[in-house]
Amino acid sequence: MKISTEPLTEEAFSPYGQVIPLGPLGRAHSTRYAADVANKRPNAKLNVSISQQIPTPLPLTVKAMEKHPHSAQTFVPTEAKRYLVLVCPEDGNGDPNISQLKAFVADGSQGINYHPDTWHHPFTVLDEPAECVVLRYDMDDDEDTIWYVVEDGPTIVDE
Repeated sequence: MKISTEPLTEEAFSPYGQVIPLGPLGRAHSTRYAADVANKRPNAKLNVSISQQIPTPLPLTVKAMEKHPHSAQTFVPTEAKRYLVLVCPEDGNGDPNISQLKAFVADGSQGINYHPDTWHHPFTVLDEPAECVVLRYDMDDDEDTIWYVVEDGPTIVDE
């Protein structure tokens, strides 16, 4: 199965989280509550990490998905051109429903925030190396991130 990418928009991404618009620079402006960085475990600590990735060209075969049952996960690019955002709802068993996978392409002026318990693909950049700040509440246990191996996954192609 092949899935074509589409541009990341607030409306299309809204079932999975929020798009965080960044910029333009050159004006005095502040946006409060740009994303709902939810935490379902009161003893979890905010984990602020930096993700640096090298480009992965398309087409890409989906081999794994992940979710964070107790926390939102936020990605704010510090240096990025285009990156891939793959999301899907869960099926009746709690596994990712790969047949409903959506493939979005974000640009460096867009951050994203996944709702807790949202199946998504690991951070994957296109074209050029990229870096982003990642926010997630963790307790350093097996419940922080749940992984799912995708057998015979779909191939993601550029629009």
